[in-house]
Amino acid sequence: MDDRSVIPRRLFAFARPLGAAAMLPLLAACQTAPVSTPEEPSAGQTPADVTEQAQTPYQGALQAFLTAEIARQRGRMQEAGRWYARAASMGGRVPLYADAVDAALRAQEGAEAEEYATAWREAAPQAPQPLFGLARARLQQGDREGAVAAFTQLVDDHPGEDALYLSAGEQLAEVRSIQAAVAVLRQVAEDRPESAVAQAAYGHLLARLGRRDPAAEALRNALSLRPDWEAAAVELARTRRVEEGLAILRKFLADYPEADQARLRYAQGLLATGRAAEAEKVFALLAERVPERVEVQMGLGLARFRQQQWDGAEAAFRQALGQDPGNAGALFHLGRVAEQRGRYREAMAYYSRVEGGAFRERARMREAVAAVQLGELQRALRLVRQMRSFHPGESAYYRLEARILAQMGQLSAAEQVANQGLQKHPDAVQLLYARAVIREQQGDYAGMEADIRRVMEQQPEDAKAYNFLGYSLADRGVRLKEALRLLQKANELAPEQGYILDSLGWVHYRLGRLDKAEQLLRRALERTPGDAEILAHLGEVLEAQGRQEAARGIWRKALEQAGEETGLAQELRRRLEGDVP
Repeated sequence: MDDRSVIPRRLFAFARPLGAAAMLPLLAACQTAPVSTPEEPSAGQTPADVTEQAQTPYQGALQAFLTAEIARQRGRMQEAGRWYARAASMGGRVPLYADAVDAALRAQEGAEAEEYATAWREAAPQAPQPLFGLARARLQQGDREGAVAAFTQLVDDHPGEDALYLSAGEQLAEVRSIQAAVAVLRQVAEDRPESAVAQAAYGHLLARLGRRDPAAEALRNALSLRPDWEAAAVELARTRRVEEGLAILRKFLADYPEADQARLRYAQGLLATGRAAEAEKVFALLAERVPERVEVQMGLGLARFRQQQWDGAEAAFRQALGQDPGNAGALFHLGRVAEQRGRYREAMAYYSRVEGGAFRERARMREAVAAVQLGELQRALRLVRQMRSFHPGESAYYRLEARILAQMGQLSAAEQVANQGLQKHPDAVQLLYARAVIREQQGDYAGMEADIRRVMEQQPEDAKAYNFLGYSLADRGVRLKEALRLLQKANELAPEQGYILDSLGWVHYRLGRLDKAEQLLRRALERTPGDAEILAHLGEVLEAQGRQEAARGIWRKALEQAGEETGLAQELRRRLEGDVP
């Protein structure tokens, strides 16, 4: 009996994920004649010399394969390529030629890679990959014409290998240069104007290089030849400005409504441009069609989150987490939902489970913010200082540490941290805001104003800066005409925002214009219903008008919204109890 019948035919297929060392126990369990762990070949020995000493061709192929794996792990790529090629030729495992070609190309041995690709093609004449290997090998040797010839034949013989063509440019660039890859694909596209895959391969590479207009032209050519090619439509949309890209996808979906990947890209584009309600409808349709796709559930959750649909957002994020346990994005956004609902302990639990990836730092930051909300200031301080030690260049950590210290009543220390941050990031607007708040709390109004005017210089269209300074002046009852001008400017930059209308109402109250103040404050409440501070201001205006009962009713509503232990809640209780003159 041929001994290869007792070794699973899938053995080589497992080789790459398992590796040579992990395969040895499998071999011991399933072979009839023992195959020893390969030793280093003697000096001057070739793969042919070693494998000829094996008892059978299959054992020789196996020994060659294991030796190739060891050589690859040790970085000896040229040697690995030779052993892979020997294993492929002896064992009849044609896919190992792909490993031989890749190893030779990594070793910059283009001639050997071409030899292996040629043998691969002879062994599998109907397969597309050998031709692509041949194109790569020739390009590495500087044989551009040979590479064009091989790639052209690939296009002619195998027009259905979409995934291969959409990654061809990057793989060609890896073996020689970007310029060489562009030249090859451009020539093939010119020689084969009737080939959709030739046009798409060229367009895809140009898109990756940021050459959007020529990329779009090539991709449009591909779509004119294959109007239903979803990947080409998605790539074309990426090359255009947002609105044009969305229009391309919208038209494609009208013609091909089953194109789920194009629909997903369309939904993501809507979400990225702030059209959360529209995006939600598209994501909801996708969730019905492909509920198992994590990115669909995440998109649906984000669309709902941005519309403050907390129940729906939580359901979608939980679905994503169930499909992909440990998904950092789902955990982070579940924490955000819990935070928005005031469930800070639950939010911290979610944030603490985010272990890595792009969300880790944001999760630690939000965990610290949630700790602040719970009054666990020492824990928050510890988290922020830990993150700041890891990322001393991040201005956000200085800002949050300063905020925490200020809440702990350590205003001098808070300002010192803000100063340290601004020494490293002198133009960090959020740090300037943070220090301005701290300075105002310390009664350093000149320092506060200097910081806010620096913000105005850097961001002259920032409505918040004008509102900040205007409200501060109005609240202290100083330079009221200037305060009014600043707040009118803020309202011009960000019309009808609740917090700005509140400030405008307050400055009119300070100027004695009570009817105007009441009108503005009620408009502010329409924009920001239930805001405790706006309600408190409205109550003061009503009291100044002599409408005591109406004022007390408004203050009671404000107290319901103010939170248990806030300074505003304490002030409202004093007013309701009659302790404020």
